[in-house]
Amino acid sequence: MKTPGGLAKGKSSQKRPGRDPFRLDIFLDLIVRFGITKFLILCVLYLFLKDGSLEQHREFIDKFILLKTRPGDNKYQFYVIIAVIFVFIDQTIYYRAVFRLKDARIRELEQQIKMFENK
Repeated sequence: MKTPGGLAKGKSSQKRPGRDPFRLDIFLDLIVRFGITKFLILCVLYLFLKDGSLEQHREFIDKFILLKTRPGDNKYQFYVIIAVIFVFIDQTIYYRAVFRLKDARIRELEQQIKMFENK
């Protein structure tokens, strides 16, 4: 006899209802697409937005986006500047590697074209 969910009575599903299995390939694809630095920033922001309270959200926006600080308390501005420099350096390294790979592929294709033209 089948239940409304389509399973035979007494048999259980392999998946837990309402939850997808952990997919490592999705995370690896995001790392390749965005780079490790941006991936980590996205993970932290996602967890913060998911689990943070409204007051924490407001405080985060005031300190790190609008850079509102109390007089003499400039450490948050320093953190933002360091984070921007770190992301800039990471992007520079990442895109240099991507451009090197693309240049190597272009040179390889040019050599193949020359080989076909010489035949």
